[in-house]
Amino acid sequence: MKLLKKTKCFARLLLCTSIISLCAVTTFALSIPKAESCANDFAGILSEETKAHIQKTSDALYKKCKIPIVVATIKSLEGEDISNYAIEMARKWQIAQKDSKKGILILLAVEDREIRIEVSDGLEEVLNDAKAGRIIRKFGIPLKKNDYNLGITQIFDAVVAEVEEPGSVVKAEDAFSKEDLITAFFVILILVISFVVTSKSKRGRFWGSSYNTGGSWGGFGSGSSGGGSSSFGSGGSFGGGSSFSGGGASSKF
Repeated sequence: MKLLKKTKCFARLLLCTSIISLCAVTTFALSIPKAESCANDFAGILSEETKAHIQKTSDALYKKCKIPIVVATIKSLEGEDISNYAIEMARKWQIAQKDSKKGILILLAVEDREIRIEVSDGLEEVLNDAKAGRIIRKFGIPLKKNDYNLGITQIFDAVVAEVEEPGSVVKAEDAFSKEDLITAFFVILILVISFVVTSKSKRGRFWGSSYNTGGSWGGFGSGSSGGGSSSFGSGGSFGGGSSFSGGGASSKF
């Protein structure tokens, strides 16, 4: 289990590093609207009752443990990756608190039929990628029937409960599904292939230079690897925001 967690963390770090190296600056064609509260229904799909529940519950959680959980719905991502967009939204809205670096964004894109739970760095031990994915799969079933109010409410309530009492909704041993194991397998496979290719490349260089000059193979292993009046801050932000680096999970529905 620990190996799977470490593998997924390393895979995410590898992915982030690759993205940063490929494009130093990420530009979004899709604008990010200004946050209104803890329940931001830009797609117009949530009832007043659902929004009131999210607001009231989020405010209560913030008063209890200073952790903001924000919900946002949009009509379309317009080709943007939901993970990148969620990170940018969470940062712009400054959801994570400066001191604790804790905060969560639940983002739903209606036309793309995709949802994401974006988790800040300070909460990844409480709500890791596997747990976030499990919550979406287990409680997001109503979304498949276009019951957005029930789906969002169930996912939101599950996230709140897991933050308040880790393990109450998703136990560690239940977090990994068959899909997670398959993903971990392919990640390991890719790493092994990359290692073999890199090794052959290094071996070729040594053969052409160091070997003939008395060099050794010693360097072969050197390449191992917010709420309403209470939680929502002045100016429409929560106070921190640079603490989001891709933790969480996404899923189509």
